[in-house]
Amino acid sequence: MMTTSRQRTPGFSARPRPRAFVGRAGAIALVTFRQGMRLRLWILAPLALVIAIVSDLSAPRFDPVFDAIPAAVETSLLVMTVLATVVGIFFATYPTPSEMDSKVAHTLLTKPVGGWEFAFGRFAGLLLLLAAMLTIVGAGSYIYILSRARGVQSLAAQRLQEARPQATRPADVNPIEAVAQDGPLVTYRYRRADAGPAFGVHFGEDAPDASGVAWVVGQSGLRLRWDLTDARLRAWAASGPCRLRIALVVHRPANAEDAPPEVIVRLADPAREDERMDQPTGRPPGVYEVTVPVPETGLVEVPVEPLSPNRAEGVLMAPVGGGLVLDVLAVGPGRVVGARADAVQIVGPAGQAAAVAGMPAVEAARNIISGRAMLVGQPELPRQMAVFRFDDVPAGRLGGNRTAVEIRFSLDAFSPATMQSAAQATFIRPGTPERRTLRFTPEGHRPTVLHVERTFWNGGPLEVRLECLTPEDYMGLVPESVRLRLPGDPFLVHYAKGIGHVLLFGAMLIAVSVFVSSGMSWFVSIFAVATLFALGTVGHVLLNYQVVGSSAEWLAERLAGTAGWNWFLDHLKLQGFLPPDSFALGEAVSWAAMAAAAAAATVVSVLFITGGAWLIRNREVAA
Repeated sequence: MMTTSRQRTPGFSARPRPRAFVGRAGAIALVTFRQGMRLRLWILAPLALVIAIVSDLSAPRFDPVFDAIPAAVETSLLVMTVLATVVGIFFATYPTPSEMDSKVAHTLLTKPVGGWEFAFGRFAGLLLLLAAMLTIVGAGSYIYILSRARGVQSLAAQRLQEARPQATRPADVNPIEAVAQDGPLVTYRYRRADAGPAFGVHFGEDAPDASGVAWVVGQSGLRLRWDLTDARLRAWAASGPCRLRIALVVHRPANAEDAPPEVIVRLADPAREDERMDQPTGRPPGVYEVTVPVPETGLVEVPVEPLSPNRAEGVLMAPVGGGLVLDVLAVGPGRVVGARADAVQIVGPAGQAAAVAGMPAVEAARNIISGRAMLVGQPELPRQMAVFRFDDVPAGRLGGNRTAVEIRFSLDAFSPATMQSAAQATFIRPGTPERRTLRFTPEGHRPTVLHVERTFWNGGPLEVRLECLTPEDYMGLVPESVRLRLPGDPFLVHYAKGIGHVLLFGAMLIAVSVFVSSGMSWFVSIFAVATLFALGTVGHVLLNYQVVGSSAEWLAERLAGTAGWNWFLDHLKLQGFLPPDSFALGEAVSWAAMAAAAAAATVVSVLFITGGAWLIRNREVAA
């Protein structure tokens, strides 16, 4: 009896032979590389270099000292990314079907040729071609960046001479002084603060002698907060009127007004307090507050009633459902109030009492749009301060004679045009009385850099206190707002890492193209790889924003709601193999991150190459 077996592609074996694999794959890779040379693809490299240089020279710069080198690095990497995209989409999808159909592949080597050998050889040859082109563009761009750096350093030295006599604060010339001395080709590693921002009150010499008290100051947005979600307030208020009894500590600074202090007592659902302001109350929905005077005893009592359409004057209502917090804010400039642990009691309708355990949290107001905590400007003490803490920092990682502390602000509001914005940073070595205070002008379009001399701090713990000194102004803060800027890699190594990231990006595209083109025609392969490229770079943007066309919008809505589609978009992130956004600004990429990216690219490339080999072995082509 005769048996039939599945027909294999003529000239291709089902199993690659390990002994001859390297030689066969290497020969195919060499042929692929030579074919790229015959197609004059090498012309793209000098053309890309010219485009990168012309684009950088013709683009306007906001600040030629601080923006020139980052812009040049970003432009060159962008041009190299486009070059990798062209090679990975258009050229990598072209040769395989053509060679298969014309039987050119059958004459490269003695038969049989393994499908895995052919697919891997194609991938290696294309990757070698791309690496050679990126080397040409990268070397030319590096020489161009070196020439730009010399001009930037000379310009920085000239500006430094002009700025020093005019600087009102010595710390304001720190950034330009660093460029003039060290040049712009400096890279950094950043260490974010281990804790912060924590908010408090800076009293100065008029500090109260009261330990274990959480303080807030008026006109700062600081509030004392207690979590009442699990307390009995809602249940007791539903059965009848009850009261909140709050024991406050009042501090009267020397420059405070003689009028009796007042506080705002507020009940709110924390999930809704950032919603759009309601009209005509001027407060978000689910937020109820009253303003009450603070007697000499500091004991404040506020009645609480169930939620109803008509609220009596001076009475709080508890929001229904969700969380529940109690906030206390001081009213008036220079007014300071505080609270100790167990300062809040809930008094029920029958006179029963329940204490709210624990210290209150001190929280700052937040910008509704950005979500950043606000450091409000106050020219006189007492005023709001934000505290960041670094744990034990090894001295060996600091390097150089001084360490730069980079402070990143979000200037959500600006001071009046007639007033110069001012801020203050105080550096404290915990456990010692030593401290350094620097006043500076916050930068609006780039981070503020302050220098801490190594004679003051040479590693170990460090505390940084920030204060805004400009009235009618505030600064938005996040945990990354204060970072240590430590020495990074030499610029040549740094730039080479960026090119390496682009090469990994190109390798991913080439692997996808080898897989797709092993079973499709050139035109269909280009369309398929281009679609995967768009989804892997801006896929979420395409689905989250307006889609042109009703049919495309209909398809996008259904794909966006599919769990498997979302999983696909989450794992097909080609853009993740490119250098991060902060790379052009000089933030170094760690070797561990490079190794992780290379490992991920290797695994994914092997999977696509294996799929391409399977398609080649099962592709039926006439002999």
